[in-house]
Amino acid sequence: MVKRKTQKTKPKSKTKTKNSSKEKIVGKVEHTFDKINVITTTLKTPLKVGDVIRIKGATTDFLQEVDSIQINHKTVLKAKKGDGIGIKVSGKVRDNDMIFTPSKKVIEEFKRNNISSKQILTRPALSEKETILERENKAPNFFSF
Repeated sequence: MVKRKTQKTKPKSKTKTKNSSKEKIVGKVEHTFDKINVITTTLKTPLKVGDVIRIKGATTDFLQEVDSIQINHKTVLKAKKGDGIGIKVSGKVRDNDMIFTPSKKVIEEFKRNNISSKQILTRPALSEKETILERENKAPNFFSF
């Protein structure tokens, strides 16, 4: 009979996530309105117009300044914890993405890398003439024989 040494296991302690020490969670994207670029969330911390937020998800990660906040279709300058709000966003956001207030270090990192939401998520707008030409060239011609 072989005696085995048993190792004492330490109880697993809850470790803080990487974002919790640097960034505060503002909320979670509950719903997105893609056509008008608006998201809804319930706030976990107060938020006001002019604050910088970071929206981060599986395929999303950008910073943006809050331009407008609405509560029940009325524009407000600030919202308190627990309010259900709508925020206009500048890029593609998906349900369940997290919203943070970034630390100064994160903001500086984005600035240093010259990353902004407009550079990542938008492309130069085409003129109306260019758009029509693109459609004509790419659209299949069903009436040609």
